[in-house]
Amino acid sequence: MNRTLRLNWRRSAEDIAKRTTAYLSWQDELVQSICDMQQDDVGFEQVKQLAYLDAKIARESIEVVLPAFCASNDPAVRSASMEAKTKLLSMWQSRAQNRKLYDKLKNVTCPAGAGPQDQRLLNVMFKQFEKNGAALSEELNGKVTALREEQAQLCGEFEQTINECTDSVKLSESEVKDLSPSQVSKLSTTEQGQLEVGLKFPEVFPLLTTIKDEGVRRKLDVARLSRCPDNLNRLSKLLKIRHEAATMLGYGSHADYMMDGRLAKSSESVREFLTSTLDLLRSKAQAQVETLAAFKAQLMAEEDGVTAGVKPWDVHFLTKKQKEELYSYDDVAVSEYFPLPHVLQGIFDMYSELLGVEFEELDDDVWDESVRMFQVTDQATKEVLGYFFLDLFPRDGKYSHQCVLPITPCFVDEDGTKHLPAVAMVGNFPKPTEDQPQPLLRHTQVETLFHEFGHVMHGVCTNSKYSLFSWAWSAVPWPGGVEYDFLETPSMMFQNWVWEVPVLQMLSSHVETKLKLPTELAEKVISARQHNKAWAESRYMALALVDLELHSSDVHADTAMELYNKYMKQYGLLDIPDDDTAHFLSTFYHLVMGYDAGYYSYAWSEAYSDDLCLEFKTSDQGLLNPVLGRRFRDCILEPGATVAGTDMIRRFLGREPSTDPFIKRLLSDS
Repeated sequence: MNRTLRLNWRRSAEDIAKRTTAYLSWQDELVQSICDMQQDDVGFEQVKQLAYLDAKIARESIEVVLPAFCASNDPAVRSASMEAKTKLLSMWQSRAQNRKLYDKLKNVTCPAGAGPQDQRLLNVMFKQFEKNGAALSEELNGKVTALREEQAQLCGEFEQTINECTDSVKLSESEVKDLSPSQVSKLSTTEQGQLEVGLKFPEVFPLLTTIKDEGVRRKLDVARLSRCPDNLNRLSKLLKIRHEAATMLGYGSHADYMMDGRLAKSSESVREFLTSTLDLLRSKAQAQVETLAAFKAQLMAEEDGVTAGVKPWDVHFLTKKQKEELYSYDDVAVSEYFPLPHVLQGIFDMYSELLGVEFEELDDDVWDESVRMFQVTDQATKEVLGYFFLDLFPRDGKYSHQCVLPITPCFVDEDGTKHLPAVAMVGNFPKPTEDQPQPLLRHTQVETLFHEFGHVMHGVCTNSKYSLFSWAWSAVPWPGGVEYDFLETPSMMFQNWVWEVPVLQMLSSHVETKLKLPTELAEKVISARQHNKAWAESRYMALALVDLELHSSDVHADTAMELYNKYMKQYGLLDIPDDDTAHFLSTFYHLVMGYDAGYYSYAWSEAYSDDLCLEFKTSDQGLLNPVLGRRFRDCILEPGATVAGTDMIRRFLGREPSTDPFIKRLLSDS
């Protein structure tokens, strides 16, 4: 039992099922009691009762949701946890579709003396009702409810299939001859003496960047992108269900449905943003591809079986080699300056100075021995703001990418007790080993860690009266959080810090000599930031466009991959062979993690973040300006979702936001 949060991380499968049933019962009882009231007796008090119960269930239900994500080594417990998450998601969706409840509440207004969060609670709750079909006829409402339940089930199965996948590729010693002894030592050996490579990205990426033999890289990359084939059928059903539900709700498409309430406002504005930016990048991106193809021809001139052009399995390898040649530094050598423990401490020190907070590690119960728990307090007042966990290393059955997971929301309950927020950084960084007890991070991993810690600070600094406005996203089933196309803005702004020499030197300490990253080497790393950036951004935006178009019409899985290949060739300038058998979309987490028709939001958020970052860069004290940092905490982090994202940005900037810094950086060579 975690003493600080009073939560149990080790629920059995039976206990998870029992507690989930209890949560559903609590919700049903409250909803029924409100529906049974006389209309004249229904008021804002009933809206608050629903909000209080949301917070209570959100806080307690992490015990049943967390195991599927990262907290259990038992497949049966993970399965029960995923089922619990699906049921809870359906519970909240069903309430938002409840016609009787909506009819009882639709004329409620805030009483005199109510605060802005009370009015926003009412506005958001009514928007949820209307957006989810509570105002539809009973027949249509029932159809939408059934579709939503099926969607939740399919999303859960899609996600769990990826998490549980342990596919691997077996290679001979000759096929890994380019790897260092340290890299080889991390691979498992089969009884037949072959080396086994797991296909989750943290395991396979070092091979894709190091092995020169194109045939081996192709084998690894195609295998990596051919996992979980059954998910293509699930995707086909999901796309159909989402489109059908959206049209029943009066939207032209699922994309239009998802944009309702976001900063972008419409799918057309997103399409225009993506295609216009792609047009601006095209000539520069095309030149970068041609230069890389010429580099490949020269580099691989003596190799057998080399294809023309830059293929998907070439991207990481050629990019690394070209950067080494152009900027005269070795990414592996640079990683020796970034041992994980020191990088973490450096991140703590910087965020502490910038935001006026302190971190203290707690000795408390966690869900795995590798997990660490911290308390965050305000430097000036010593008030505890919240808590976070670091779960940084891969395990079987664990979420296999990088994210920050809401653990408990921030809220004030009905007796006036304030509950503090808690979040967990769930990562897949290199594990400590006997040979390398301090894992070494590539600069891109340092950037990722800095980015994810921005989410941690956003979650922990949130100060909201209702859980609906606490930091959250759809990795958890409860409703809450900022607009999706604002969610990444703070963390994307913070990741700019790792492209500054003083910051890199604060984060660095050579694993053996303890020396800081030399200024000359730091400048080389920074000069490589824009290396093939136009093409990289084009590939990302092409994928965002794929996601948007998949959800803009009734597309099926057999044409989904055709659309993916077409757009990645046309907009992403990726040379995908006609006989390619990979199916990237079957392991594309974002399609089922709340980013459906929302993958664009990274670029949308980045456009805002570059404008915010410019305030720091042009200030007298630069990026580590504590006065601006505290203002950023007050204006952007602390409000959570109590204020619209664009209003927060205007408040911080004192003007309308601009995308000019974003476009200028994308087109820049430095």
